[in-house]
Amino acid sequence: MMYGSEILFWSVPPANTTAQELALTWMAYSLCSAVFVGLLARFRVSDWRGLFLCGSIFGWLVEGVIVGEMYQEFPYQLIWTPLAWHALITALGMFWL
Repeated sequence: MMYGSEILFWSVPPANTTAQELALTWMAYSLCSAVFVGLLARFRVSDWRGLFLCGSIFGWLVEGVIVGEMYQEFPYQLIWTPLAWHALITALGMFWL
């Protein structure tokens, strides 16, 4: 999930990124990914609609709880980043396709 969310977005990590920062980012994405996979299993998701919804929750966790990106251009970022990037590209693009 970190690949589809951060590494694909960055294409190259920012110049000042340390190994410790990458490890912390990986741990945060691992926790959010565990919630994502848990939702898929709990609700027995078998179609793209359920995957999109779980991807949206993943995006809201990453962008709202960990990063805080959603609150910078409120209310536009409330929908844009979690749904347009994480649900569409990370969840549907990486899992469904």
